[in-house]
Amino acid sequence: MGKTVPAYRWELEDEIRRWKPFVKSLSDGDRAVFEVLMDACRNNSMASSNACKPVIFEPMVMAILVF
Repeated sequence: MGKTVPAYRWELEDEIRRWKPFVKSLSDGDRAVFEVLMDACRNNSMASSNACKPVIFEPMVMAILVF
């Protein structure tokens, strides 16, 4: 039997890609801040994956909040 939940890191990168139209509409300064927040999500991906949440956005928000 294989894993039933996709790897968190892959799902995180897919979620960040889905935000691309939003990011393109931001000013340069806000875009830089957005990237810093997404880096916080990436840096906390191990802790987020331990949450075993099928909704990827919730652990992303928690990673940003503790940043």
